[in-house]
Amino acid sequence: MVADPSIAFLMQEADNILGRMTSNADKCTLLMLNEYYGLPVEVIIMLLQYLQDMGKTNMKYIETVSYTHLTLPTIRL
Repeated sequence: MVADPSIAFLMQEADNILGRMTSNADKCTLLMLNEYYGLPVEVIIMLLQYLQDMGKTNMKYIETVSYTHLTLPTIRL
């Protein structure tokens, strides 16, 4: 049972977007993106939708893209 409704929503949307039941490992990855990397649920959902549109629904690829974007240096003006 998930205590946080936004996490429950993320898991449900991930199933819908990816068109399959996500595995426990997939769910752990999504939770890590939220809790460890600090990505908001809305951003993770947008990322899933974008990558699904590109045909890239492998969870390892999703994790790699997320991590790569988080570690890119930002330009401050």
